[in-house]
Amino acid sequence: MLDPHNQLDEQGRIKEEKCLYCHQSVPDVQHATLKKRRPDDEVVSLIGNLDVVCYRCHYKQTRQHPINANHLKKPTRKIMRSMRWAERKFGIVMPLDSSGKVTCITCHNPHEKGVIPSQRTASAGAGERARLRLPRVADKICLACHSNN
Repeated sequence: MLDPHNQLDEQGRIKEEKCLYCHQSVPDVQHATLKKRRPDDEVVSLIGNLDVVCYRCHYKQTRQHPINANHLKKPTRKIMRSMRWAERKFGIVMPLDSSGKVTCITCHNPHEKGVIPSQRTASAGAGERARLRLPRVADKICLACHSNN
């Protein structure tokens, strides 16, 4: 099986064919975003529902993760405030899907370290175990949403 997360060649160049496992076209890693915030933003186009894209390979993990709770839903206002606070405090992005729901990439960065430039908030966690966007302490990513901020 080919690993879609192995995204760089030996010289550190992006293997563009790997992008197409999940994206409809190869995104501009310097400028692409999940949401259009400015008129000139390029919005990343995925091949389908983000969860289904991940489930294609990670189904076993998703049946028992995370702690048997359904996180794949729209966050409450309180949770959204905590998420936005965590994004600002830690310099990360916690993207939601196009309908505003939490998805796998909200907590896990699917990209190999070096694909997204390190100065972009979307690069957080790329080189970490389980690619958690807040990797230093495993439960820190939980506290990004489930805190009293």
